[in-house]
Amino acid sequence: MKKLFLFALIPSAIFCGIPQTYDSKDDSAKLDDIIKNIGTIKDAFTKCIAKLQVCMDTNKKNMTEIGKTSSKIDDTNKAFDDAIKLAGQASDLVDQMTQKNIDEKTK
Repeated sequence: MKKLFLFALIPSAIFCGIPQTYDSKDDSAKLDDIIKNIGTIKDAFTKCIAKLQVCMDTNKKNMTEIGKTSSKIDDTNKAFDDAIKLAGQASDLVDQMTQKNIDEKTK
């Protein structure tokens, strides 16, 4: 029982491998590394944001050009529809003239 009691008095830190003293120099060095890494990450994010802004500007220009192209396609489609309408009218006129010619010959 005495052995068990003495064992309980031994600090558990000895068994866990935890250092018994605080090393502020080591922590300061680690914090400095963390601060440098945060600065590097911040710079990388700043560069990414700048590149994304360039991409957004390019996309806006492309969308404008796509809009212009779409408008030109619509204009071309309208002109094609007009040409088909005129071809239909010409065909109707030819049919009328043919019918008129047939009617004149049968009189």
